[in-house]
Amino acid sequence: MPLAAIAVAPESPLPLASILDLRLREHLALDALTKGTESGGDLALLRTSAAVARALCAAGYGADELPTVAAVELSLRLDLPAGRRAATVRALLQLHDGQRMAATVRDYVRALDCARRARG
Repeated sequence: MPLAAIAVAPESPLPLASILDLRLREHLALDALTKGTESGGDLALLRTSAAVARALCAAGYGADELPTVAAVELSLRLDLPAGRRAATVRALLQLHDGQRMAATVRDYVRALDCARRARG
């Protein structure tokens, strides 16, 4: 889906430019992961995205997708082949794009706080 085609709900917690920037950075990290050239920063970004997605699942935004999030979190910790890791991360990013569109400001901010606390 082209970036210009993304619709953002008015109650989004972030300005459209910020959401597009984050989505672009996530997909660049995914591209690096696919090629096996990911950096520590790429992995940190994807781990944070997974933690936010987990918190949003727990808040009811895709609760049935918790196994997908758990698979991504595990794949980012293990030394798996690049293609296998990328496939799980791709599924996470699709889920997280939908979550950002559906979540209320309050729930998204809570998810971000939860992810920050989990990272220490």
